[in-house]
Amino acid sequence: MHTSPIFASSVHCKASPDGRLVATLDAETLAIRSTQTLHLVSHGHVPLELRREPVCTLLWAPSSSKILVSTATQIYLFSAADRSVHAKVANPAGGKHSAVSFGATDRQVILWCPFGLRLFIIDLSTSSTVSVSNPKFHHASCIARGIAIRPQSGHIALVTRTDGKDFVSIHDAETGQMQRAWQPPTLDAQGLIWTAHGQWLVLWDTRAQGYQLMLYTPDGQHFRSLLAPSSTPPSAALSPSLVELETGIKACQSSPDGELCAVSYSTRSIVIYKTQSWYQVVQLLHPSVIDPRQSVQVWQEQQLLDAGDKICSRSFVQATQMIAPPSRSRDSGGLVQSSSASTLVAFDASSTLLAARLEDSPGTLWIWHVAAGKLSAVLICHSSVVFSWHPHIGELLLATCQDGAQAGSSVVWEPLSLQGPQVVSAPNIKAMSTATAQSQVTWIGTQSNHGQLLFSNSKQYLLVSMADDETDPWHQDYDADEGREASRHVLDATDDGTSTLDDTFLFRSEMPRSGGNQA
Repeated sequence: MHTSPIFASSVHCKASPDGRLVATLDAETLAIRSTQTLHLVSHGHVPLELRREPVCTLLWAPSSSKILVSTATQIYLFSAADRSVHAKVANPAGGKHSAVSFGATDRQVILWCPFGLRLFIIDLSTSSTVSVSNPKFHHASCIARGIAIRPQSGHIALVTRTDGKDFVSIHDAETGQMQRAWQPPTLDAQGLIWTAHGQWLVLWDTRAQGYQLMLYTPDGQHFRSLLAPSSTPPSAALSPSLVELETGIKACQSSPDGELCAVSYSTRSIVIYKTQSWYQVVQLLHPSVIDPRQSVQVWQEQQLLDAGDKICSRSFVQATQMIAPPSRSRDSGGLVQSSSASTLVAFDASSTLLAARLEDSPGTLWIWHVAAGKLSAVLICHSSVVFSWHPHIGELLLATCQDGAQAGSSVVWEPLSLQGPQVVSAPNIKAMSTATAQSQVTWIGTQSNHGQLLFSNSKQYLLVSMADDETDPWHQDYDADEGREASRHVLDATDDGTSTLDDTFLFRSEMPRSGGNQA
C-alpha cells in the first residue's frame, strides 16, 4: 500500500470518470491534478460572476475532459485542460436546483427543480431546454431511482407522477424530446433501470403491492411481468400474520455484462434472473447462522485501543465456529424494527460475485458466487457499512464504515487474499482522520492492475494505491514544471472530439455521442 502527499481540498473534490484527474473547487479557484504524476494540470481563478454565488455542484463530464460547475442562477462547463469556458447557460429553474446530472454526452445536462415541480433536459450546444413536469424522484439522494440512461444509445427513461398516477416516458438522446409515454400498472413505482446491454427497461412497484417486476422493450412495449418465486421461504423473523406483507421488491441491479439481473426482496432472499429469457437462475437465501466449515470465509472485525495515541486500530480475524451476524435491536414485542431486505446489492466488474447488505444487519456484508449459487464470504463489522466494487477490476471490494468513531475508515477485500480484508491505513490517512471533517472514500476508475482510492474531506485529500510491491507509483520529489508538462500528456491522450472554439460561450454544435445506435 502506498499513499500520496496530502493536498489541499474543499467540499467540492471529485475524481474524473476515467480516474486520471482530480478536480477541487473552492470559493475562487479551480485546481485539476493528475493522479498519475500528482502535478497540477491547471490551476487558476474561476470567472468573477461565479465567485459571487455559492457553488451548488461540481461534476465531471462523461468524457472526463470537461467539468460542470453550477450555482443557483448559472451553469458553467469548463475545459479540464485550461479551464476555458465551453458553455454558459442560465439556470432555467429560476432558483437553486435540487439536483443536477449529465445525460449521455458532455453537452446534455439534466436539472431538477425544488419540490419536484419540473425537470429540464438542457442542450448546452444550443441552450435549448425540454421541460418535463412532475418528476417523481427529485432529491439528490434518490434521483437515480427515477431516471435511467440507456447504454450505447443514450435514450432517457423517466418516472413522473401526476394526479396520483405513475407515468414512464422515453426521451430522445439528442434532443430530449419525448418519444413515447405510458401509464404502467403500478400503485407507487419505486425505481427503474436499463439492463447493462440496453435490451430491457425494468420497473418495480412498492413493496406494499407485493412482488411485481415489469419488463419493457427499448421502445416501451410491455414484455411481461414477473411475480414472486414459488420457492420463497417464510420469514423466520416475523410472525405468520406479517409474512405476506414482507414480499415486495427492495432493490434491483443489472450485472455489468447485462446477462444477469439481481432482485432482492423482503424474505432475506435475492433472486438471480437470466435476462435473455428472464428465467430464474438461482435464489440466494441469507442464513441466520453461518457455518465457516462449509467453505465460507467469515471475517470478524476486532478493534484495539492504542494507549499511546488513543486511536482504535482495526483488524479482521477469521471465524472458526458457527456465528450469527449481529442484528438491530428488537422492541418489547420481539418484532424487528426495520425490514430485512437487501438495501444494497451490486455485482462486481466481472459479473462473478454479488455483494449485499441487509437492513436488519447493516454491519454485515454478504458476498455470493453467482454461478455456484453459494455464499463465498461474509464480512462482519462493528458499525454500519457501505460498499462498492472497483469499476474495472473484478472481485475487488471497498467497504467503508458510516457510524461512530470509525466513520470513514475503510477496508479492501478480495477473495484470493489469505489475510482477509485489508484495512486501509497509513500515517497520512491517520493524519486526515484526526481532522474534524469526515473523510469520503471512493475508487479511482483507472485501468491499472491494482486498485487506487481517493480519500477526501472538506480540507484535504490524498490518493492511495493498493499495490503490494515496493515500487511507489508516485514520485514524492517531483519538479513542478516537469510535472505540469508530464500531466499535459494525460489530457493529450484523451480525444473527446472537440475543436478550438471561436466563441468560448458556445459549445461545439457537433460532438460524438458516448454510445452507438438509437433504439
